[in-house]
Amino acid sequence: MSETIQEKSRVKISYTVQVDGKVVESHVDKPVEYVQGEGVLFLEIEEALVGKSVGDEVSVTMTPQQSFGQRDPKAVAKFPLKQLPEGKQCVVGELLAGTDAQGQPFKATVQSIEEDHLVLDLNHPYAGKELLIQVKIIDVKPAK
Repeated sequence: MSETIQEKSRVKISYTVQVDGKVVESHVDKPVEYVQGEGVLFLEIEEALVGKSVGDEVSVTMTPQQSFGQRDPKAVAKFPLKQLPEGKQCVVGELLAGTDAQGQPFKATVQSIEEDHLVLDLNHPYAGKELLIQVKIIDVKPAK
């Protein structure tokens, strides 16, 4: 009998994430390993995987409240164009990574480009979106 996923099982999965019917993230060719119950995955996904074994597949639909929350219309910032690295050209919709004044990393989407600044959307790109996460179990090892 094959090993089933339990608390502390070492699990290897492949998965895709869909938003609005489009695959926005795929780990089909690069499986991910995690330890069940350590909170690496969303709780709803870990719960759906309990008792499953190699070859099983699960699909989990997650609301914004279960994943990245609702969009916050106030989570925008102006970024002076003169502070961009020399030669850097941005386009609307581009995802930028940086650090804030306190040295904390952040990601932002270019919402618009004005005469002397960018308007950045600081919401997670999937905020306000329903996610369909499809998972296939590749390997399960018992807890150490």
